[in-house]
Amino acid sequence: MPQFVLIDQSVKGPGGHHFDYARNVLLAAEAAGYEIALATHHSFRRGDLLPESCAIYPYFRHTTYSRFTAFQSIPTDDDTTTGRGQPQFAARGLRRRFLSQLFAGARRLFQSGPDRRIQRFARSCQRLFEQIELQPGSHVFLPTLSELDLAGLAGFLSEHPTSHRAHWHLQFHFNVFQGREPDYAEQRHRLRQLQGRFASTLATVPHHKLYCYTTSEGLAEQYGRLDVAEFLPLAYPINPVFHADLHRQRAPGPRRIITAGAVRAEKGHGEIERLARRLADRGLTAESCQFIVQYKGSRASERADWVEGPAPAEAARTAPPISLAKHPLDLEAYTELIRDADIGLCLYDSGRYYVRRSGVLCEFLSAGIPVIVPAGCWLSQQIAEPNERYLEALAAQLPTVARHDLGPARCPAGTVADELTIEVPSAAREAILVCQFPADFPRGVFLRVDVTEWDTAARKSGHDAVILRPCWGGNLAHAMFHIGESAQRIAIRLSNAYHDAPLNLSAVSVSWHGTPDGGQTRPPLGCVGRIVADADYYDAAIAEMLQNYQHYRDTARAFATDWYAAHAPERTLRQLIDRAEEPKPDSGTHRSAA
Repeated sequence: MPQFVLIDQSVKGPGGHHFDYARNVLLAAEAAGYEIALATHHSFRRGDLLPESCAIYPYFRHTTYSRFTAFQSIPTDDDTTTGRGQPQFAARGLRRRFLSQLFAGARRLFQSGPDRRIQRFARSCQRLFEQIELQPGSHVFLPTLSELDLAGLAGFLSEHPTSHRAHWHLQFHFNVFQGREPDYAEQRHRLRQLQGRFASTLATVPHHKLYCYTTSEGLAEQYGRLDVAEFLPLAYPINPVFHADLHRQRAPGPRRIITAGAVRAEKGHGEIERLARRLADRGLTAESCQFIVQYKGSRASERADWVEGPAPAEAARTAPPISLAKHPLDLEAYTELIRDADIGLCLYDSGRYYVRRSGVLCEFLSAGIPVIVPAGCWLSQQIAEPNERYLEALAAQLPTVARHDLGPARCPAGTVADELTIEVPSAAREAILVCQFPADFPRGVFLRVDVTEWDTAARKSGHDAVILRPCWGGNLAHAMFHIGESAQRIAIRLSNAYHDAPLNLSAVSVSWHGTPDGGQTRPPLGCVGRIVADADYYDAAIAEMLQNYQHYRDTARAFATDWYAAHAPERTLRQLIDRAEEPKPDSGTHRSAA
């Protein structure tokens, strides 16, 4: 029987995305006829979530996360986000500076730390494959690697001739660069540092069958800049339980707004209390909705639904409550948390997640749960296309009142942006903005559109903002704005969303529309989910989604079918196997690792 061995040194026990990822792939491999094995962190203990046929080897001393890895130089905490979505790094404070200086000296005493981790990884691999005799055609998959782990693996491979028998699949999910493409040039030192480490490591194993992967297309492009191997994006395997029974009904009660996953600064969990207060200002109370936040700490209950909200009499006058769910939950409880959500709220830092995949978002979308995500990142890209198609179709369906073609537009550098003022036609209740981008519009650049309404007394009566760029393969982007009854004119301000550089648009137009019932019922602003410009607009997006909830739920369920098909574990496995079966170059050195 062919072998499939999965090594994830960060799997410490059942629960969490490392374990679920491994389990999903291993079950798919067993169903395909492979003899399966899992190598984990030394603290792992077998539960009942893996089949008895899966051999377990808890041999690895360290997880992939380390202060010694070059990837750790990308900040991972203590950041905030400005209203325009640009990452800013908060002052660390005297206490943090003192501790940093104190430990800096101690850290110098352990300069051999990286070498120790590399050697321990190599020894763990040696111990593992003393127990598992690799057969020709075996597959070994390492879904979470740093450059230190790679060096340890290469050290093992170069010393053990039998390792040539197997196909080695190596996946990387850390960012090479911080930010977006215009930010990459300033990080050339990181590129050279990682390029040197990867090149020197891979040079030690030129004839092994190595295949390199990343968790997203954007990450594959970043790693491709190292010019040391061919990195391909690998489908992220989602547990089929999230996609099962899409149309089941949840018990009546307030809408459950779930923010799931480990609490980290870049996931914006600190915004929840502020968001609840703003929803209360909009008239949404505990009768309307509640927040459930996964939290790693003793304050969280074992299950989210054990935390009770206010009594019904109090609910009518209190802000939406915030309940805590333990992190990590066991698989059953976590699955119920996701599937029982009404809205999946992803308060992630847009810059950090520009190319970074969110496993939580993958699960929400597989379960047919409408989501709210930040603009300008991997998360928004996943629902941008259905939203674009929806708005394009809606523009053709709604009664058209007028149209303004504004011609080409240039957004200069700096904080001052072009502003266009337009009179609102009578009977207009909706405005659909269409921006045409040039074919050479640079990657990583986004257009911010701010729309301000003014009433007959020249008073500001409303404001909204969106961040746009064309979907892959197209050159148009649409955005819709509800127009207030008192609005006499609107001012449209165009600017570069994240960078101090000019940008040009080929054409800008605004079509004005009425509604069939004269504006009593407003069409939803999107489908499947909402994309928000920045933290100031989450409350408006939640309120609008709750008002049009059935529409968002129905479109999310329809979207889930194709989404899950692209993320089924069988597809992940098939990509691995198919790549290994591709014809090899005549030189005998596989391009994927040379």
